[in-house]
Order: sequence, then structure tokens, then C-alpha cells
Amino acid sequence: MEISPDVHWVGVNDTESKFFESLWSIPKGVSLNSYLVLGEKKKTLIDTVNDNYFDEYIENLKRLIDPEDIDYIVINHVEPDHAGSLSKILSIASKASVISSKMGIDFVKYYHQVPFNDISVDDGDKVDLGGKTLKFIMTPCIHWPETMCTFLGDDGILFSGDLFGAFDSIGDEIFDDKIGKDSIYSAKRYFTSILSPYYGSINSALKKLGDLQKPCRVIAPSHGLIYRNDPSFITKLYADLCSGKFEEKVVILYGSMYGNTKVLAEAVSDGVKDKCVKVALFNATYDDPSEILTELWKAPAIAVGSPVYDCYIFPPITNLLELIKVKRIRQRVFGLFGDYTWGGGPLYQLQNKIKELGSEVIGSFVKSQGSPTANNIESAIELGNLLAEKAIKNTKESSALAPVQDPFCPT
Repeated sequence: MEISPDVHWVGVNDTESKFFESLWSIPKGVSLNSYLVLGEKKKTLIDTVNDNYFDEYIENLKRLIDPEDIDYIVINHVEPDHAGSLSKILSIASKASVISSKMGIDFVKYYHQVPFNDISVDDGDKVDLGGKTLKFIMTPCIHWPETMCTFLGDDGILFSGDLFGAFDSIGDEIFDDKIGKDSIYSAKRYFTSILSPYYGSINSALKKLGDLQKPCRVIAPSHGLIYRNDPSFITKLYADLCSGKFEEKVVILYGSMYGNTKVLAEAVSDGVKDKCVKVALFNATYDDPSEILTELWKAPAIAVGSPVYDCYIFPPITNLLELIKVKRIRQRVFGLFGDYTWGGGPLYQLQNKIKELGSEVIGSFVKSQGSPTANNIESAIELGNLLAEKAIKNTKESSALAPVQDPFCPT
């Protein structure tokens, strides 16, 4: 499908995989976007696709060119959903040179033990295709340290890799002409699931891309829609997600074996609503972790509830807190509640885990022994009141997020 003269989308839609990265649910699939740029002298692929889809992918290419004639294969990101078909493409396009960042070339060699010509590029380097010129922009740590973007200035197209990506397959409607709530949500869910720990790197990339000397008229990411109608929509969305600004809401996460912790969770929710603050209530056993993270990302206040399970925290809550830690969701306030029959001491493990997240616990720890009493429910409502008040206050005062401490990804 043509994006602009001699620039084509040649990707595929993965509608079979149930999970992305074997972790994040994708009930509507995901697109694996690859692009073909036909210069007067040189033919160039921008990224490939997962090798599971190579047969469909090579047929897409054959409709436009003889794959043996490919001169360059640009790899913006080496992860297998982007570069998985590289070895097979090289077996056909034997004269092609692989273009990537220096670290990208190293990474390619780890995954593809085949001989190939390589060209390492640095920030601002260019390759002339004849009538079209590719410029390479180093955008490391989005979300691996080797990542870069490729800008086709003559056509105003930014091939952005994972940056500005989204979940969901796109079928034949590859452009943003009919963007709606589902498309916006798929972009937010992709950001929080995949890219959110690297908000500092994204902010650096946004600044660098904002300084392009030629206008960017189209953003073509590796997943999701191609933004040609309004490319500023996705850049503004990402800027907002990386701003550190909170939304006035409280997210409540709970696990419940027999319904007692659920009763406390609903009482906390009632307390939040009493203050006219938005509340999102999630059952950690049944609700999708990526949907939970999407709500958590801009939430200033969070409540977590767990029953005791074999002298530990309920495992679905433990798993969710670990994901919160991995995704660097910090600088929040937490309220805690839980249920036990005997030996309620393990519930205090929650306090230690919240401290490990880099966040603060506020209010009284609401604990019920067996079925919640009227006093327990009243205490849970009061906790909801407190969290709502904190959400209002912290939303007004929210500012830039703290830098991520990652030796491979300085910000």
C-alpha cells in the first residue's frame, strides 16, 4: 500500500498471537509494519517482520520488486518482531547491506549468524537513494539501547520504530483517517506496556524530532496506524504520557478468594466517590494487567488490597506489584487494606513492597479478620476519602517524573 510516491507499507498483521512479548494480551492482534522505499538508484527496506510471517511478507515485496534487487535493509530496532525475517531476506537479497546504529549492528550479529555487509550509522548520517535521502536519528532506549529513527526528508516521513506505536492489527486501513477511542486506547496501552519505563528517553527523542529542519508530515511506526492526517496527534499524546502530569483519579487493585477483600475494595471505592473523584476498580485475578497499568500510569493515588495466602500476599497481587516495579510507576501514594483469618502479619509485607516501588503509604492499614465488620467498612471508606483528597492535591501539584536509573539508558 502506497504511503507516498515510491514509498510503500509492506508489513503484515499478526492476528494469531494471543500475547505480545509473551506477556501482554492482544485480543485484536498487532500490526508488524515494514516499509519499502524506492529511490532512483537504490531500493531500501525499513525493518522486517517476525519470521513466522515471512511467507506473507515476501509476497508483499514481490508485488512491488524482485527482492533480490534490495540494496539496503535499515534496522531501526533489532527485536525479533522488527528484524526476525532478516536472515531469510539476506538469503535472497545477498547484495544488500544492513544499516543500523553501531550497537544495532552488534545486536544483529547476535541474532543472525549469517554473513552480511553492514553499515553503522551515527546521529545525522545520511544515505542517498537517488532522488530520496534517508537521515538517521539516534533515539536510544526506546526501548532497547540500540534504537534509532529514520527520516525520509524528501517525503516528510518519519519511520519511528517502536516510538509512537500501538497495539491492534490495522488490516487494510493503515492510516489515521478514522482514528477513534479504540485507536487512542491501543496507543496508550502500548505505551504503558512496552515503553513507559523509558519516558526520559522518549522526552529526549521528542525534543530531537522537534528540531528536524524539514517538516514531518507522516509518522510511520513499527506497530499500529500510520499518522498522515494529523501526525501531531500521536506526538502530543506521547508528550502528555511522558509529562509527569497526573489525572485526578484513584485506582484500586485487589485480590479476593472468598469476597471479603472485595467488600473492603468496594468500600474504599465508595469513599473515593464521596469526594467526586474518578475511581477505577480492578480485580487482579481477572483483569488484564496491561489495562491495569494503563490506568495506573497517570494515577496519583492507588489502593491495594490482599488476603493472606499461605502466609504470604495473594500471588496475583504480588505479580501485579512486580509489574508496577518493572514499569517504574513511582512517586505515588498508596493506601492498603486486606483480610485474614489468623496470623495477619503477612499483610505487612505489602508495606515493604510499596517502599520498594519508591512510593509512600498513607492512612491506616485497614484489616478485617474474616468477614468485614461495620467498623472495617467505615475505615475503608475513610481510606477512600483520604486517597481522593490526596489525588486532588497531587494532581494540582504534579510535575516532571524522576529520571530512570538505567546504566544503558542515560537520560
